[in-house]
Amino acid sequence: MLRTRILLGALLAGLWLALLAWGAEAEPPRMVQLSTPMGLARAPNADVTDIAWRYDLSGPMMIPNPIGLFRHGQKLHVILKSPVPQKLTWGRAYTEDNGIPLPAVTTGKVYDHFLFLYNGRTWGLLATTQPWLAPVPP
Repeated sequence: MLRTRILLGALLAGLWLALLAWGAEAEPPRMVQLSTPMGLARAPNADVTDIAWRYDLSGPMMIPNPIGLFRHGQKLHVILKSPVPQKLTWGRAYTEDNGIPLPAVTTGKVYDHFLFLYNGRTWGLLATTQPWLAPVPP
C-alpha cells in the first residue's frame, strides 16, 4: 500500500511538473547546460533559462543561486542525470518554502527533475520526480 502511494505520488508530481513546466506556452523552453560533468556549476541566468540541465554528472554538484531579473511566479526547471548517485548542495536562494525538502543526492541512472517557483523572495521547490521527496496524496 505504501509503495503504491509513493509511486502514485511520484507519478502525480511528474505530471504536475510537466503541466507547470510547459503549460500552454507557445515558445519552446530555453535550455541551458548547467555545468561541466564534474559539477563545476555556473549560475543559471533566469533571464535566458527555463530549463537548466546536466545529463552526465560524474561528481558532487553545488547548484548556485540563479542570477538575472526574476519575476514573481517565474519557473526554473533543473534536470540532472548521473550514472550513480551524486551529492547535491543548493545555493541559499533555493528553499523548501513549498513543503518539499531539497534533494541531497541524485538518484543515479534516471533523470531527476526539480521544478522551482520564484515567490518574490526565494526559489521554492514545487515538484520533483524523486519519489521519496514527492508529496503523497492522503
